[in-house]
Amino acid sequence: MGLIAERGEELFAAYVERLLRLRNRLLELQNLKLVETENYDISKVFISVSHTDITSRELYQRLLEEYHLQMEMVAGTYVLAMTSVGDTEEGMQRLADALFEIDRECSYCEEAEAFPLSGGQPRLEKVYNSAETEQVAEKADPEAVRMVPWEKSAGSISLEYAYLYPPGSPLIVPGEKITQEAADLLSWYRAHGFSVEGLKKNDCIEVWTDG
Repeated sequence: MGLIAERGEELFAAYVERLLRLRNRLLELQNLKLVETENYDISKVFISVSHTDITSRELYQRLLEEYHLQMEMVAGTYVLAMTSVGDTEEGMQRLADALFEIDRECSYCEEAEAFPLSGGQPRLEKVYNSAETEQVAEKADPEAVRMVPWEKSAGSISLEYAYLYPPGSPLIVPGEKITQEAADLLSWYRAHGFSVEGLKKNDCIEVWTDG
């Protein structure tokens, strides 16, 4: 057991060394930027496209289609690459080489369109759980259950999921009260070519307006 633990520690230490070399190299990007914040998880490599002429979705697609590198997530102005002990030196070099090649091909833009959120996903108030939401929809006044455009959904209780694809992460869950920030975010993603899935009708969401 001691040998297994010792071997595990060696593997993890070697991984950390590879990861730190990768992160140090990515700090030299000229247009794309490695995002580092206080108390961040160094295993998560966030690459920002803010102030460039490329969108996060374009970066995600290029890494996937041209370099066969699958990112964990694309959202707003960044893509996320997850690393693990299983990642090799060659794999990390491939990621770095791809990012530097794309970095050389894109340009710095002083004026960048602001993302609706400072970072992350909107935090919505959970009014009902899934079972309660179904009961609300069944018992509600038919006039109060409506399909409304995203822009007019703020303040209502969602009766549908809204997923950002890729990667399939929920922006809105049934039973949550939709904020103006969340409504603006849906519109921002649509305008920038992202696919919002899980809805019965494009650009609309089913809500309960008496919540």
